[in-house]
Amino acid sequence: GFCLFDTAQTHFSVMRTPYRRDIIRMVADACRRHGVKPCWYHSIMDWHHPDYLPRRDWERGIRPVNGAQFSRYVAYLHAEVEELLTHYGDVGVLWFDGEWENTWTRELGIELADRCRALAPHLIINSRVAPKQSSGLNAKLAKAEIGDFSTPEQEIPDRGIPGVDWESCVTMNGNWGYNRADHNFKSVPKLVGMLIETASKGGNLLLNVGPTGEGLVPPESVDRLEGIGRWMGAHAEAIRGTNASPFGNASFRATRKDKSLYCFLPDWPASRELLLPGVHALPRRASMMGDAARQPLAARRVDTGVVISVPETATDPVCSVVACEFDAPVRVS
Repeated sequence: GFCLFDTAQTHFSVMRTPYRRDIIRMVADACRRHGVKPCWYHSIMDWHHPDYLPRRDWERGIRPVNGAQFSRYVAYLHAEVEELLTHYGDVGVLWFDGEWENTWTRELGIELADRCRALAPHLIINSRVAPKQSSGLNAKLAKAEIGDFSTPEQEIPDRGIPGVDWESCVTMNGNWGYNRADHNFKSVPKLVGMLIETASKGGNLLLNVGPTGEGLVPPESVDRLEGIGRWMGAHAEAIRGTNASPFGNASFRATRKDKSLYCFLPDWPASRELLLPGVHALPRRASMMGDAARQPLAARRVDTGVVISVPETATDPVCSVVACEFDAPVRVS
């Protein structure tokens, strides 16, 4: 329930601390200087507001329940959201969380989503604005959710979520918030692999950073982000703006975009050959993205598809990428 912005709705905000600066304003201004559209997270669940219900066992004696009216909290929540959507320019996403408690109903979620769209017609809203209709990750259930995209947590669905926009939200270690005792951070290859897996299944990866109480990004997180950045420096084209892999049974992950196909090789094939199963059109050009010269690779047709001859050694220590350019969008039979 603590507000990181200048709000007229409550004193429980950063403006009442010694810092006295609107962090959301600073983030919005910085995003626009770099051509990024700012996106906000907002918790529906509130552990401070006197009208928020239900109470928990650990709140006994801290927040008395007498006189609490949940309808007043809902009005407060709407007012907070209105400030976030009208005081900081164009916002890309409002990412809600904490919708699972029994006081928050689908009807309340629909009302909040409608209010958001009235204030910002082009806003993207995640599915956590309202409780799920029922459990599961298949397409029918996901489409029944309110909001524009689904948000599986700490997992990447085995087959993605066909026909639905989705993003997996994942921690770098085992905690969403900072935990000084948790040094079990995922490695750079593991995190890059998760990025590749989500992209190859048609999803987005939302990678969490838990800052310290001083507002610092932990050095382990900095190290991982820099490692991902180094890999993306050479391979971003294979991730950004791509679609899911066209292959149903390939031994490697892939993405595609327009007339291009990108194949990811974290392990180097001993045969120095990459089979594109079910592809029968030869690429106009094939090359390794990690090769600064982008030397063309040989390609030939076989009965089961197209074989690309790769170099003797990998071009990237984390994951090499073969880029194939075709004269038409890739078709797999």
